[in-house]
Amino acid sequence: MCTGGYCDLLRGIDVPLYAFAGGTATLSCTYDLRATRLYSLKWYHNYTEFYRYVPTERNRPINIQPSHKFSVIEEFRNDARVTITLAQLRVSASGQYRCEVIAEHPSFRTEAKSANMTVLREPLAPPVLVGAREIYEPTELIKIGCQPRRPYHPDHRPTLQWYLEGNQDIETLRRTFQECSSLRFTVKHSNDKQLPFQDVLKSPDSSGFNTCVCNKPTNLGLCLNGEVILPRLDQMIEL
Repeated sequence: MCTGGYCDLLRGIDVPLYAFAGGTATLSCTYDLRATRLYSLKWYHNYTEFYRYVPTERNRPINIQPSHKFSVIEEFRNDARVTITLAQLRVSASGQYRCEVIAEHPSFRTEAKSANMTVLREPLAPPVLVGAREIYEPTELIKIGCQPRRPYHPDHRPTLQWYLEGNQDIETLRRTFQECSSLRFTVKHSNDKQLPFQDVLKSPDSSGFNTCVCNKPTNLGLCLNGEVILPRLDQMIEL
């Protein structure tokens, strides 16, 4: 893009949104030097430089800084693009990646673009539905929970979403159940990341989740002996 007689030097970057620990990630930086020459191209991870390309330094145009978070391999380089691969990724390699392009003398114009990448400990697995049955009594309250199949890292908490025949709208889900049954369905949403499940109030904390007794407005103060199985849920639906 050109405005006011100036054209963008940096056309764009390509950074994957997710990668896996022990695996690789390919990053690309594309630039346009038709109006000037390149002085340097640098890659940063969380503001720490780890790759530098300076065409005028003929003896050592490429400088790669060692890192305990990943190893760097230059895959491709020409007058319009530089592509690198990060290998042996660690979870600490998560964060912001920025490509910076500097034009040659006399302008030394500097442009940069950034994107975030999250390194997961292991590939995600399908979630597990908890508490669902095929048959319910007409007056029975239906409660279904959804939870990750495996424990997750506190910094990489997955997002669980409900779908019905490809539709993500939870209200559509409620109406569909209502139309196909004589039961009455309601949807309960979390409030400030807190959600009551049966007689337990579930809320997140630094270690994962915290639970306490939940006294609902309909509580009559009567107690029955019973057992409550409370799954480790990130998102629950009460129908």
